[in-house]
Amino acid sequence: QAALEDKQSALELARQGACEQVWPKWKEGEAHIQRNLLWHETHAPQVKRELAGCYFQRSRVAHNEQEELEDLLEARFWDHHLSELVERTEELAEEFDLKGQVFFEQEDWKKAYEAFSTALKLDPSRSWSRRRAEDARDKKLKITRPSRKKKNSTTSKKSSKPAKKERTNKKSDTKPSSSQ
Repeated sequence: QAALEDKQSALELARQGACEQVWPKWKEGEAHIQRNLLWHETHAPQVKRELAGCYFQRSRVAHNEQEELEDLLEARFWDHHLSELVERTEELAEEFDLKGQVFFEQEDWKKAYEAFSTALKLDPSRSWSRRRAEDARDKKLKITRPSRKKKNSTTSKKSSKPAKKERTNKKSDTKPSSSQ
């Protein structure tokens, strides 16, 4: 009963916008029945969903973009399947990807990498953003990934080497065959 009361308190805190207090309250409830894994598996998803909703609602009234991003990322941590959250993070991820492309064209590698990375945090399924982030990182660090190095230089080195001599086994050359 005490565990259910703490769970209800945690859900109320989430609905009131006290996001940071939700998980500690839930853990208090869990402490009443530590060994009942079925109870935890049954009730935890609802608490996580409410907690994600709490952070999502907070993101909608954020004072600046940074606060909104922090709240959205926190919401994704708790439940990345909320439909409203998915819509907003996909939308923002696209915006950050476009910003990154602009910075990339301006050869501002650091800002391009940061924009692409933010797009990936918001929507990890964006494979093109991931590739663009890698390209911006490479430019920023002035490195070339092994997969991007020219293959022509390695093939010309192979053809200029002399062919290896065949090894002969001296023992087998001197040993008489058993048929003699």
